[in-house]
Amino acid sequence: MDNIPRVPEDDLYEDLDKSLDQNRAKSRKIKAMILVGVVVGLGMAHYFSYIQLPLDKLMSIPAPAPAPAPAPAPKVKVAPKPEPPKVEQTALPQEPDSPPAQEEAEEEAISPEQVDERLAALNKMNLIEEDISSHKEQTAPPVVKVQPSQTNKPDAEEPPKAPAIQPDNPPAPAEGNKGKAESSASPPDINKEESDTYAVQVVATTDAMSALEIRDKLAAQGRQPWIATSTTPHSSYRVEVGVFGTIKEAASLSVTMAEAGFENRAAYLSGGKMVTLVIGSFANREDGARLALKAKTAGFEAKVRLRSETKNLYMVRVGKYKSHKEAQDAMNAIRKSGFHPEGITK
Repeated sequence: MDNIPRVPEDDLYEDLDKSLDQNRAKSRKIKAMILVGVVVGLGMAHYFSYIQLPLDKLMSIPAPAPAPAPAPAPKVKVAPKPEPPKVEQTALPQEPDSPPAQEEAEEEAISPEQVDERLAALNKMNLIEEDISSHKEQTAPPVVKVQPSQTNKPDAEEPPKAPAIQPDNPPAPAEGNKGKAESSASPPDINKEESDTYAVQVVATTDAMSALEIRDKLAAQGRQPWIATSTTPHSSYRVEVGVFGTIKEAASLSVTMAEAGFENRAAYLSGGKMVTLVIGSFANREDGARLALKAKTAGFEAKVRLRSETKNLYMVRVGKYKSHKEAQDAMNAIRKSGFHPEGITK
């Protein structure tokens, strides 16, 4: 024991202090590292808990819907349907069947009865003068009976002259001239009394149908109307459709035009050898051209022609009164019944 070297106590204390200092330094480093680790861990935990979502949530978020939605567009484009040609092929066999049906409908539209009725109407227009002349002679005797003071000479003269109204087919000019001859023959019987009698003239018109209608209305009121005729030169632009040999041949077209809205009448051409249908008569060519164009648009061959002719004037008169006062009283009564008399003629 005596051989063991002795270390001075001061050195021992110094070594102890150094080792203690070293241990303290190590412990401080360890504590510092632990603190740093804790701080870093807390920071990381705070970062992941408050700033970033958990990984499981991140993984659970569905991926955005695939954007290639316009992909079906090319599918629509790639859909050409070759069906139209099939429809045309099916329609072709039907076309020949439809025209006959239309033609049958057109043929059925004009029945024989309609043609006969139209023929009668056209013939009536051409027999107006005979109707007027015969009615004039038939109504003269009743006027004399109403006024017994007048002589009975007209009664004895007129009945033999009154021809029966016969609806003959007009071979044109002959019957037209006969009608004019009869109408010109009957006025002298009336003119014989003109110096002694007065008549109320209700209207004077170139429309024979209108004159006949007014005459019939006056007769329905119990009056004694009659019609006097005269002629006046007249020229107009007529719109004519077609040329026919007889009125019967024109009757079918006349029905078709009437159904299309074109009122028409028959008129003779070439001195009565031919017949045409007149749909209008105008004082100037422009008005006639407008109507002709309208008729052509509807499918009718219309032409405008200037016609110079003598036109009949139909004067509807009432009574044969011996005094002007009687005629004046009759005119006042006629005016009250709805007519507008033009005056008194002698």
